[in-house]
Amino acid sequence: MLSSPRPRIDLLQLHYFVAVVDAGSITKASRLCHIAQPALSKRIASLEEELGVQLLHRGAFGVQANDEGMVLYRA
Repeated sequence: MLSSPRPRIDLLQLHYFVAVVDAGSITKASRLCHIAQPALSKRIASLEEELGVQLLHRGAFGVQANDEGMVLYRA
């Protein structure tokens, strides 16, 4: 039986994801986490790519965790 590779998620990615959801904004979370906004966006995109799902609904007025994102957020 072949097993699929497990996602390689680090705790810092999870910390950033939680900060983004809590702040409701990547820009606000970047200030709170002391990381540049483009770098934070890249870390979130990398997390989504590794998991193979979109975690956030990005809108004109901020971000919200979608259903998949809420599963991760609550875990």
